[in-house]
Amino acid sequence: MNDEHPTRPPNLTPAESEALLRGLGQGVDRRTALPEVFRALADHISDSRLQLVAQQITERLEAGADLPAALASVQQTIPVHLRQALTIGATSGNLAAVLKGLAESELNRREMRRGLWAVLAYPLLVVVLLGLLLAYVFIVLCPMFQEIFDDFDLDLPQITVMFMAVYKSLPWIVGGMILLGLALVSFAGIPSRFVHWIRTTLPLFGRAWQWSGHHEFASLLATLTAEHVPLVDALDCTIQSLRDRNLARAAGIARDKCAQGKTLSQSLCESIHFDRTLTSLVAWGETHDTLPAALAEAAATYVQQMSLYTQFLERIVPPILLIAVAVVLLFSTMAFFVPLIDLINGLTG
Repeated sequence: MNDEHPTRPPNLTPAESEALLRGLGQGVDRRTALPEVFRALADHISDSRLQLVAQQITERLEAGADLPAALASVQQTIPVHLRQALTIGATSGNLAAVLKGLAESELNRREMRRGLWAVLAYPLLVVVLLGLLLAYVFIVLCPMFQEIFDDFDLDLPQITVMFMAVYKSLPWIVGGMILLGLALVSFAGIPSRFVHWIRTTLPLFGRAWQWSGHHEFASLLATLTAEHVPLVDALDCTIQSLRDRNLARAAGIARDKCAQGKTLSQSLCESIHFDRTLTSLVAWGETHDTLPAALAEAAATYVQQMSLYTQFLERIVPPILLIAVAVVLLFSTMAFFVPLIDLINGLTG
């Protein structure tokens, strides 16, 4: 039997997700029926992937399916956090507010990550090139020099002995790095305090990860509460949209406590996952009945911290990389050529 939709587009990019959310938000604000909203998107949007997604959802809605069921039909295309958040918005009756909040959250998240990647692009390029250089040294040069040292039975200096020991242990080192990488990828999405601790204590990048997750939490929750979405429903939607699943798990515990009657600030204070800046601003907002404004201020604070952090990286990372490259080149040169110089002096002497 042929599939009803044989052509399945790849996952939507963050920019495409934002465009989809804004298009839906405009239609819902006009109180247009959902099938007509998606039909208009399919007819007028220029992106071919978004057209196909909108067309598939339109067909499901016109066949009588509700929005959660229609979104499930394109579950391999729309990011899971968007599908789950839209489902919550539809079932809670706050779809317009959820769409607005998600669109702003996607925009802010994309801009923040674009700024961070712009700073990290040069260091990553240098690290990759340095890795290629080391691979050439260990794979090509080390065997050649090892053969020369063995043929002449040279008394090697300590620096060369150490370098050759690294060369001989290279398979174990590479294997260990691969296993470590696989372990980090495997456990990255597991909500646990240990994974949270590992992420937030990484040199240079731990704080950026924490600020990014807190910004996502505060910015989306601020938008939803400003649109008068009930706090528990707003927390539900925010939890589903968070990329940091450890933070999402902690937010889920806070949501349950809020449902039991505790204030949001009390619920956040009882978790180690939430920054004290955030909890203090939330407490101030609840005291003065301005929670959306307090959350928006918290999100702006994290944007400012990330901006200062990227400026710090721009200044500190290039010198560190320069020193690292110089040390590697100096170490390699001395390890290879000091024994050769001794050999030449011995033959000419």
